[in-house]
Amino acid sequence: MLNFTTYLKMKRYDGRNLTADDRMNDVSVTIIQSKMFFTEGTFTKMSPEEEGNIEIQQVITYNLPENGILHIEVPINADTVHLKIKAVFMDSVNSIDVDDLFNSPKKVYLQAQNEYQDLKVGIPFNLDVQSNIHLDEIKYLVISRGQIVHVGKENAMSLTLNPQSSWTPEACLVVYTTLDDGTVVNDVTTLSVHPNFENKIFVSWNKEKAGPSDSVSLKINVTESNSLVGLSVVDKSVKLLGDRQEITTKRISEDLRDYSTIHPRRITNPHQVFEVLLNSLRGREILVVKANYDPTEDFLPTWHSDFGGPRVRSYFPETWIWKNINMRSDTELEISTVLPDTITTWITNAFVISENLGFGILESPVQVFSFSTGNCHVCVATTICQGF
Repeated sequence: MLNFTTYLKMKRYDGRNLTADDRMNDVSVTIIQSKMFFTEGTFTKMSPEEEGNIEIQQVITYNLPENGILHIEVPINADTVHLKIKAVFMDSVNSIDVDDLFNSPKKVYLQAQNEYQDLKVGIPFNLDVQSNIHLDEIKYLVISRGQIVHVGKENAMSLTLNPQSSWTPEACLVVYTTLDDGTVVNDVTTLSVHPNFENKIFVSWNKEKAGPSDSVSLKINVTESNSLVGLSVVDKSVKLLGDRQEITTKRISEDLRDYSTIHPRRITNPHQVFEVLLNSLRGREILVVKANYDPTEDFLPTWHSDFGGPRVRSYFPETWIWKNINMRSDTELEISTVLPDTITTWITNAFVISENLGFGILESPVQVFSFSTGNCHVCVATTICQGF
Protein backbone atom coordinates (compact mmCIF):
# COMPACT_ATOMS: atom_id res chain seq x y z
CA MET A 1 0.00 0.00 0.00
CA LEU A 2 1.03 3.61 -0.54
CA ASN A 3 1.21 6.25 2.17
CA PHE A 4 -1.64 8.68 2.75
CA THR A 5 -0.45 12.30 2.57
CA THR A 6 -2.30 15.34 3.86
CA TYR A 7 -1.51 18.90 4.88
CA LEU A 8 -2.64 20.76 7.97
CA LYS A 9 -2.74 24.55 7.69
CA MET A 10 -3.09 26.74 10.76
CA LYS A 11 -4.32 30.36 10.61
CA ARG A 12 -5.76 32.93 12.95
CA TYR A 13 -9.50 33.57 13.02
CA ASP A 14 -9.04 36.72 10.90
CA GLY A 15 -7.18 34.78 8.18
CA ARG A 16 -3.74 36.10 9.07
CA ASN A 17 -0.68 33.93 9.68
CA LEU A 18 0.20 32.75 13.17
CA THR A 19 2.46 34.90 15.31
CA ALA A 20 5.68 33.65 16.92
CA ASP A 21 3.83 33.33 20.25
CA ASP A 22 1.09 31.25 18.59
CA ARG A 23 3.65 28.87 17.12
CA MET A 24 5.07 28.13 20.56
CA ASN A 25 2.01 25.89 21.09
CA ASP A 26 2.23 22.33 19.78
CA VAL A 27 -0.28 20.58 17.53
CA SER A 28 -1.60 17.21 18.67
CA VAL A 29 -2.59 14.85 15.84
CA THR A 30 -4.44 11.59 16.50
CA ILE A 31 -4.43 8.97 13.73
CA ILE A 32 -6.75 5.95 13.76
CA GLN A 33 -6.84 3.16 11.17
CA SER A 34 -9.71 0.70 11.30
CA LYS A 35 -10.87 -2.44 9.50
CA MET A 36 -14.46 -1.21 9.79
CA PHE A 37 -16.29 2.04 9.13
CA PHE A 38 -16.74 4.38 12.06
CA THR A 39 -20.18 5.40 13.20
CA GLU A 40 -21.11 8.84 14.47
CA GLY A 41 -19.35 9.65 17.73
CA THR A 42 -17.10 6.58 17.79
CA PHE A 43 -13.97 8.70 17.72
CA THR A 44 -14.37 9.61 21.38
CA LYS A 45 -16.38 6.60 22.56
CA MET A 46 -15.98 3.16 20.99
CA SER A 47 -17.65 -0.17 21.57
CA PRO A 48 -15.49 -3.26 22.32
CA GLU A 49 -16.16 -4.49 18.77
CA GLU A 50 -14.96 -1.20 17.29
CA GLU A 51 -11.87 -1.15 19.50
CA GLY A 52 -11.02 -4.67 18.32
CA ASN A 53 -11.06 -3.54 14.69
CA ILE A 54 -8.58 -0.72 15.25
CA GLU A 55 -5.25 -1.65 13.74
CA ILE A 56 -3.26 1.49 14.55
CA GLN A 57 -3.89 4.40 16.88
CA GLN A 58 -1.20 7.05 17.11
CA VAL A 59 -0.94 10.40 18.85
CA ILE A 60 1.80 12.60 17.41
CA THR A 61 2.88 16.05 18.58
CA TYR A 62 4.21 18.52 16.01
CA ASN A 63 6.00 21.86 16.25
CA LEU A 64 4.57 24.41 13.86
CA PRO A 65 6.83 25.83 11.11
CA GLU A 66 6.82 29.52 10.30
CA ASN A 67 4.33 29.16 7.42
CA GLY A 68 1.89 27.26 9.67
CA ILE A 69 1.65 24.28 7.28
CA LEU A 70 2.31 20.71 8.46
CA HIS A 71 3.07 17.82 6.13
CA ILE A 72 1.54 14.61 7.51
CA GLU A 73 2.27 11.23 5.93
CA VAL A 74 0.60 8.07 7.21
CA PRO A 75 1.63 4.50 6.18
CA ILE A 76 -1.61 2.62 5.44
CA ASN A 77 -2.19 -1.04 6.29
CA ALA A 78 -3.42 -3.33 3.51
CA ASP A 79 -6.69 -4.15 5.33
CA THR A 80 -7.49 -0.57 6.44
CA VAL A 81 -10.91 0.58 5.24
CA HIS A 82 -11.27 3.75 7.31
CA LEU A 83 -8.75 6.40 8.30
CA LYS A 84 -9.52 9.18 10.75
CA ILE A 85 -7.18 12.07 11.55
CA LYS A 86 -7.95 14.57 14.30
CA ALA A 87 -5.89 17.71 14.96
CA VAL A 88 -6.02 19.81 18.14
CA PHE A 89 -4.32 23.21 18.37
CA MET A 90 -5.01 25.36 21.44
CA ASP A 91 -8.84 25.55 21.54
CA SER A 92 -9.34 24.61 17.85
CA VAL A 93 -10.27 21.08 16.75
CA ASN A 94 -10.70 19.66 13.25
CA SER A 95 -10.75 16.20 11.72
CA ILE A 96 -11.05 14.35 8.42
CA ASP A 97 -12.37 10.89 7.53
CA VAL A 98 -11.11 8.89 4.56
CA ASP A 99 -12.77 5.69 3.36
CA ASP A 100 -11.18 2.93 1.30
CA LEU A 101 -13.06 3.57 -1.94
CA PHE A 102 -10.21 2.98 -4.39
CA ASN A 103 -9.74 -0.76 -4.09
CA SER A 104 -7.79 -2.41 -6.89
CA PRO A 105 -8.53 -6.13 -7.49
CA LYS A 106 -4.93 -6.54 -8.65
CA LYS A 107 -3.60 -4.52 -5.70
CA VAL A 108 -1.83 -2.14 -8.09
CA TYR A 109 -1.95 1.54 -7.19
CA LEU A 110 -0.81 4.85 -8.62
CA GLN A 111 -0.56 8.03 -6.56
CA ALA A 112 0.14 11.63 -7.59
CA GLN A 113 2.13 13.33 -4.83
CA ASN A 114 0.55 16.78 -4.92
CA GLU A 115 2.49 18.77 -2.34
CA TYR A 116 1.16 22.00 -0.92
CA GLN A 117 2.58 24.41 -3.48
CA ASP A 118 1.82 27.96 -4.51
CA LEU A 119 1.54 27.30 -8.24
CA LYS A 120 1.76 30.27 -10.60
CA VAL A 121 1.26 30.66 -14.33
CA GLY A 122 4.49 30.33 -16.28
CA ILE A 123 6.54 28.89 -13.40
CA PRO A 124 7.35 25.15 -13.84
CA PHE A 125 6.97 22.75 -10.92
CA ASN A 126 7.69 19.09 -10.25
CA LEU A 127 5.14 16.49 -9.21
CA ASP A 128 6.18 12.99 -8.17
CA VAL A 129 4.13 9.90 -8.97
CA GLN A 130 4.41 6.77 -6.84
CA SER A 131 3.34 3.20 -7.47
CA ASN A 132 3.69 -0.08 -5.61
CA ILE A 133 5.01 -1.72 -8.81
CA HIS A 134 7.65 -0.73 -11.34
CA LEU A 135 6.28 1.29 -14.27
CA ASP A 136 8.14 2.15 -17.46
CA GLU A 137 5.79 4.92 -18.53
CA ILE A 138 3.01 7.10 -17.15
CA LYS A 139 0.58 9.29 -19.07
CA TYR A 140 -1.27 12.34 -17.87
CA LEU A 141 -3.85 14.91 -18.89
CA VAL A 142 -4.91 18.25 -17.41
CA ILE A 143 -8.54 19.43 -17.45
CA SER A 144 -9.67 22.94 -16.55
CA ARG A 145 -12.82 24.99 -17.20
CA GLY A 146 -14.45 22.01 -18.88
CA GLN A 147 -11.66 21.49 -21.43
CA ILE A 148 -8.63 19.24 -21.83
CA VAL A 149 -5.84 21.82 -21.80
CA HIS A 150 -2.73 19.63 -21.74
CA VAL A 151 -1.68 16.00 -22.30
CA GLY A 152 1.65 14.20 -22.16
CA LYS A 153 3.64 11.17 -21.07
CA GLU A 154 6.86 10.56 -19.17
CA ASN A 155 9.29 7.67 -18.89
CA ALA A 156 10.05 8.65 -15.29
CA MET A 157 8.00 8.82 -12.10
CA SER A 158 8.33 12.58 -11.92
CA LEU A 159 6.42 15.14 -13.99
CA THR A 160 7.63 18.64 -14.82
CA LEU A 161 4.61 20.80 -15.59
CA ASN A 162 4.36 24.44 -16.63
CA PRO A 163 0.96 25.93 -15.68
CA GLN A 164 -0.71 28.10 -18.31
CA SER A 165 -3.46 30.70 -18.04
CA SER A 166 -5.97 28.08 -19.19
CA TRP A 167 -5.25 26.09 -15.99
CA THR A 168 -6.48 28.81 -13.65
CA PRO A 169 -7.87 28.98 -11.08
CA GLU A 170 -8.08 25.22 -10.66
CA ALA A 171 -7.22 22.22 -12.80
CA CYS A 172 -7.50 18.45 -12.43
CA LEU A 173 -4.46 16.33 -13.19
CA VAL A 174 -5.11 12.69 -14.14
CA VAL A 175 -2.15 10.30 -14.17
CA TYR A 176 -2.66 6.81 -15.55
CA THR A 177 -0.98 3.79 -17.06
CA THR A 178 -2.11 0.61 -18.81
CA LEU A 179 -0.85 -2.76 -17.60
CA ASP A 180 0.04 -5.62 -19.94
CA ASP A 181 -3.37 -7.27 -19.45
CA GLY A 182 -5.21 -4.03 -20.36
CA THR A 183 -5.96 -2.93 -16.79
CA VAL A 184 -5.95 0.87 -16.41
CA VAL A 185 -4.49 2.23 -13.17
CA ASN A 186 -4.99 5.93 -12.45
CA ASP A 187 -5.16 8.71 -9.91
CA VAL A 188 -6.55 12.25 -9.93
CA THR A 189 -5.55 15.35 -7.98
CA THR A 190 -6.45 19.03 -7.95
CA LEU A 191 -4.00 21.80 -8.86
CA SER A 192 -4.72 25.31 -7.57
CA VAL A 193 -3.00 27.77 -9.90
CA HIS A 194 -2.55 31.43 -9.04
CA PRO A 195 -3.71 33.36 -12.13
CA ASN A 196 -1.63 35.79 -14.13
CA PHE A 197 -4.30 37.73 -15.98
CA GLU A 198 -3.40 38.63 -19.56
CA ASN A 199 -5.72 41.61 -19.50
CA LYS A 200 -3.93 44.56 -17.90
CA ILE A 201 -5.23 47.81 -16.46
CA PHE A 202 -3.22 50.79 -15.20
CA VAL A 203 -4.58 53.65 -13.10
CA SER A 204 -2.81 56.83 -11.93
CA TRP A 205 -3.76 60.14 -10.29
CA ASN A 206 -2.27 63.40 -11.55
CA LYS A 207 -1.45 64.35 -7.93
CA GLU A 208 -0.22 62.34 -4.97
CA LYS A 209 -1.49 64.95 -2.49
CA ALA A 210 -4.26 67.52 -2.71
CA GLY A 211 -6.59 69.47 -0.46
CA PRO A 212 -10.32 68.94 0.10
CA SER A 213 -12.44 70.20 -2.83
CA ASP A 214 -9.32 70.45 -5.04
CA SER A 215 -9.65 69.37 -8.65
CA VAL A 216 -7.86 66.13 -9.53
CA SER A 217 -7.86 63.78 -12.51
CA LEU A 218 -7.60 60.02 -12.81
CA LYS A 219 -6.07 58.38 -15.90
CA ILE A 220 -7.13 54.85 -16.89
CA ASN A 221 -5.24 52.74 -19.44
CA VAL A 222 -6.46 49.35 -20.68
CA THR A 223 -5.05 46.84 -23.15
CA GLU A 224 -8.05 46.34 -25.41
CA SER A 225 -10.71 48.72 -26.72
CA ASN A 226 -14.40 48.23 -25.90
CA SER A 227 -13.42 47.14 -22.41
CA LEU A 228 -15.59 47.39 -19.33
CA VAL A 229 -13.83 48.93 -16.32
CA GLY A 230 -15.05 48.66 -12.74
CA LEU A 231 -13.67 51.51 -10.62
CA SER A 232 -13.85 52.05 -6.86
CA VAL A 233 -12.27 54.72 -4.67
CA VAL A 234 -12.86 54.34 -0.93
CA ASP A 235 -11.70 55.88 2.33
CA LYS A 236 -8.71 54.07 3.81
CA SER A 237 -10.54 53.79 7.15
CA VAL A 238 -12.94 51.31 5.51
CA LYS A 239 -10.08 48.79 5.43
CA LEU A 240 -9.29 48.97 9.14
CA LEU A 241 -11.25 45.74 9.68
CA GLY A 242 -9.60 43.98 6.74
CA ASP A 243 -10.05 43.80 2.98
CA ARG A 244 -12.97 41.38 2.91
CA GLN A 245 -14.94 43.60 0.53
CA GLU A 246 -12.00 44.26 -1.78
CA ILE A 247 -11.70 42.54 -5.16
CA THR A 248 -8.31 40.83 -5.20
CA THR A 249 -6.65 38.19 -7.34
CA LYS A 250 -6.87 35.70 -4.48
CA ARG A 251 -10.58 36.33 -3.92
CA ILE A 252 -11.35 36.00 -7.64
CA SER A 253 -9.53 32.65 -7.70
CA GLU A 254 -11.46 31.38 -4.68
CA ASP A 255 -14.81 32.45 -6.14
CA LEU A 256 -14.09 30.85 -9.52
CA ARG A 257 -13.31 27.53 -7.81
CA ASP A 258 -16.92 27.41 -6.61
CA TYR A 259 -17.96 26.95 -10.25
CA SER A 260 -15.69 23.97 -10.81
CA THR A 261 -17.52 20.97 -12.27
CA ILE A 262 -14.84 18.52 -11.14
CA HIS A 263 -14.74 17.28 -7.55
CA PRO A 264 -12.03 14.60 -7.11
CA ARG A 265 -13.23 13.72 -3.61
CA ARG A 266 -16.55 12.53 -5.06
CA ILE A 267 -14.82 10.04 -7.35
CA THR A 268 -15.28 6.58 -5.85
CA ASN A 269 -13.51 4.24 -8.30
CA PRO A 270 -10.95 4.33 -11.13
CA HIS A 271 -13.65 4.19 -13.82
CA GLN A 272 -15.24 7.36 -12.48
CA VAL A 273 -11.97 9.25 -12.88
CA PHE A 274 -12.61 9.36 -16.63
CA GLU A 275 -16.41 9.31 -16.41
CA VAL A 276 -16.62 12.40 -14.19
CA LEU A 277 -14.00 14.30 -16.16
CA LEU A 278 -15.69 13.60 -19.50
CA ASN A 279 -19.02 14.81 -18.11
CA SER A 280 -17.33 18.05 -17.08
CA LEU A 281 -16.48 18.77 -20.73
CA ARG A 282 -20.12 19.31 -21.63
CA GLY A 283 -21.50 22.78 -22.20
CA ARG A 284 -20.18 26.27 -21.66
CA GLU A 285 -21.93 29.43 -20.54
CA ILE A 286 -21.38 32.96 -21.82
CA LEU A 287 -21.55 35.92 -19.49
CA VAL A 288 -22.60 39.23 -21.02
CA VAL A 289 -21.93 42.39 -19.02
CA LYS A 290 -23.30 45.78 -20.00
CA ALA A 291 -22.00 49.08 -18.72
CA ASN A 292 -24.23 52.04 -18.04
CA TYR A 293 -21.57 54.75 -17.82
CA ASP A 294 -20.80 57.17 -20.61
CA PRO A 295 -17.15 58.41 -20.53
CA THR A 296 -18.37 61.83 -21.61
CA GLU A 297 -20.56 62.05 -18.47
CA ASP A 298 -19.70 64.85 -16.06
CA PHE A 299 -17.76 63.31 -13.17
CA LEU A 300 -18.05 66.30 -10.85
CA PRO A 301 -20.03 65.44 -7.70
CA THR A 302 -23.34 67.18 -7.02
CA TRP A 303 -22.00 68.75 -3.83
CA HIS A 304 -19.26 70.67 -5.66
CA SER A 305 -19.79 74.35 -6.39
CA ASP A 306 -17.76 76.72 -8.50
CA PHE A 307 -18.94 79.77 -6.53
CA GLY A 308 -16.18 81.66 -4.73
CA GLY A 309 -15.85 82.33 -1.02
CA PRO A 310 -15.58 80.07 2.02
CA ARG A 311 -17.35 76.72 1.88
CA VAL A 312 -18.43 74.62 4.83
CA ARG A 313 -16.94 71.12 4.65
CA SER A 314 -19.90 68.75 4.64
CA TYR A 315 -19.16 65.84 2.28
CA PHE A 316 -17.45 62.92 4.06
CA PRO A 317 -18.24 59.71 2.12
CA GLU A 318 -16.72 56.31 2.84
CA THR A 319 -17.13 55.36 -0.82
CA TRP A 320 -16.17 58.23 -3.09
CA ILE A 321 -16.36 56.63 -6.56
CA TRP A 322 -18.13 53.42 -7.56
CA LYS A 323 -18.60 53.26 -11.34
CA ASN A 324 -18.81 50.96 -14.35
CA ILE A 325 -17.06 52.58 -17.31
CA ASN A 326 -17.41 51.55 -20.95
CA MET A 327 -14.15 52.44 -22.71
CA ARG A 328 -15.78 52.11 -26.15
CA SER A 329 -13.15 52.45 -28.90
CA ASP A 330 -10.56 54.02 -26.57
CA THR A 331 -7.83 52.39 -24.51
CA GLU A 332 -7.13 55.52 -22.47
CA LEU A 333 -9.49 57.72 -20.48
CA GLU A 334 -8.96 60.68 -18.14
CA ILE A 335 -11.59 61.50 -15.52
CA SER A 336 -11.74 64.93 -13.87
CA THR A 337 -13.31 65.18 -10.44
CA VAL A 338 -13.05 66.92 -7.06
CA LEU A 339 -11.74 65.53 -3.78
CA PRO A 340 -14.29 65.15 -0.96
CA ASP A 341 -13.86 66.98 2.33
CA THR A 342 -12.43 64.04 4.28
CA ILE A 343 -8.81 64.32 5.44
CA THR A 344 -7.70 60.79 4.56
CA THR A 345 -5.98 58.54 2.05
CA TRP A 346 -8.22 57.41 -0.80
CA ILE A 347 -7.63 53.85 -2.04
CA THR A 348 -8.28 53.20 -5.75
CA ASN A 349 -8.99 49.72 -7.11
CA ALA A 350 -10.10 48.68 -10.58
CA PHE A 351 -10.76 45.66 -12.77
CA VAL A 352 -11.30 45.26 -16.51
CA ILE A 353 -13.25 42.83 -18.72
CA SER A 354 -12.86 42.60 -22.50
CA GLU A 355 -14.01 40.24 -25.22
CA ASN A 356 -10.66 38.72 -26.23
CA LEU A 357 -8.49 39.04 -23.11
CA GLY A 358 -11.12 38.30 -20.48
CA PHE A 359 -10.68 39.49 -16.91
CA GLY A 360 -7.88 41.63 -15.48
CA ILE A 361 -7.33 43.44 -12.22
CA LEU A 362 -5.23 46.33 -10.96
CA GLU A 363 -2.25 44.61 -9.35
CA SER A 364 -1.62 47.22 -6.65
CA PRO A 365 -4.10 49.81 -5.34
CA VAL A 366 -3.33 53.45 -6.20
CA GLN A 367 -3.58 56.13 -3.52
CA VAL A 368 -4.20 59.86 -3.34
CA PHE A 369 -3.79 61.71 -0.05
CA SER A 370 -6.23 64.47 0.90
CA PHE A 371 -4.82 66.94 3.44
CA SER A 372 -5.41 70.44 4.75
CA THR A 373 -2.92 72.85 6.30
CA GLY A 374 -3.85 74.10 9.75
CA ASN A 375 -5.33 77.59 9.98
CA CYS A 376 -6.71 79.75 12.73
CA HIS A 377 -9.00 82.77 12.52
CA VAL A 378 -9.09 85.02 15.63
CA CYS A 379 -11.96 87.46 16.19
CA VAL A 380 -11.04 90.46 18.39
CA ALA A 381 -13.04 93.43 19.62
CA THR A 382 -12.79 96.66 17.66
CA THR A 383 -12.14 98.73 20.84
CA ILE A 384 -11.09 98.06 24.44
CA CYS A 385 -11.12 100.18 27.62
CA GLN A 386 -8.45 100.01 30.32
CA GLY A 387 -9.12 100.43 34.04
CA PHE A 388 -12.80 99.42 34.17
